[in-house]
Amino acid sequence: MRIKIIPVNDDAPQFLNGKEETFFTVDSVKPGTRLGAILATDSEVLNPQRLVYQLDAETNKENLFELIQENSTNTYWGSVALVTKGKLDFKSSPYMLRVYAYDGEIGMADTLNSTKTVYVQVINQGSFSVWVNSTTGESVEIYKVNLQEKLADNELVLKVKAIVPS
Repeated sequence: MRIKIIPVNDDAPQFLNGKEETFFTVDSVKPGTRLGAILATDSEVLNPQRLVYQLDAETNKENLFELIQENSTNTYWGSVALVTKGKLDFKSSPYMLRVYAYDGEIGMADTLNSTKTVYVQVINQGSFSVWVNSTTGESVEIYKVNLQEKLADNELVLKVKAIVPS
């Protein structure tokens, strides 16, 4: 008699970069453009090909985005590309999408999933600036900083972020 012990699937997949992530693009981006990669892993079975990704239909009801499976060369992390399907409007920005990662076939009794919220911040190319507010994603032309008269050596007084959209 042989007995094979199969571990219980009790850990849902984990996303790289946490439960939220923001991708930046311009409003003139063409359909079919890859905005970025969303990565997840299943710590119980290190096989990225086993992961199944799904875009929530309710948050993508305008059908402007799709997920395309990418071949992962990493042993631990599976990858899916977030791709545009339609014209994006900066006035509707940020788009909020829910992405699910499943550790097996969707609908099976022991399949677990995790959810990640992905924001797509669209910049108006007519007023295009690569300098953006890192919280809101809005273009910034001028930064203002109030400084004290005496600062410690090498004290950080301003941190800026430049975004080069896809």
